[in-house]
Amino acid sequence: MDKASYTLLIIFSIIFLFWLGAKFKTNRNYSLKTKEALEKIRINIPEDQIEKEINRSLWPTLWCCRAVLPFMIEQQSGAIVNVGSVATRGVNRVPYSAAKGGVQAITTCMALELAEHNIRVNCVNPGGVDQGERATPRHTGEMTDIDKAGMQGVVEQTMRDTPMKRYGTPEEEAAAICFLAADESSYITGETINVAGGGIG
Repeated sequence: MDKASYTLLIIFSIIFLFWLGAKFKTNRNYSLKTKEALEKIRINIPEDQIEKEINRSLWPTLWCCRAVLPFMIEQQSGAIVNVGSVATRGVNRVPYSAAKGGVQAITTCMALELAEHNIRVNCVNPGGVDQGERATPRHTGEMTDIDKAGMQGVVEQTMRDTPMKRYGTPEEEAAAICFLAADESSYITGETINVAGGGIG
């Protein structure tokens, strides 16, 4: 295929994708089976909820890492411990899982870029944690039956896939974070450690 034909193919492909997206956006006459399936998939939630999840679960980590770098580079030392989640392999929480996957990617990339400055970057992935009531509720409105079923699915998966068959404690998570921040882990960087009772999501 010559260059001109290849260029035309790319252009028509882009036009087709835009047309397809517009068609799906405007055509709401889905079958009942499709509608029921979409209601259960956690990426099919209102756009503002997706944005809120990314805003609270990804951006703070990125901005905090960015903020401390000048000081650590200046002193040519430092240890950053990010908090991810084993939910990157979980069910019923795609936006949250995507955000925490981003945290793991930030950790890996920064560790590679900052090693020459003697700055270590690691990540702790908590599993299910018995933390009581949240200081900041994740759901500000009344939970629907679908929301409740989704959370129940998370609970069931957590207990099923955790070999130790219990929730962790904040103290157990903190112990791993403190270790990775301390000099005792001075030869560890770029690692993501699951603190999840043997679970991986």
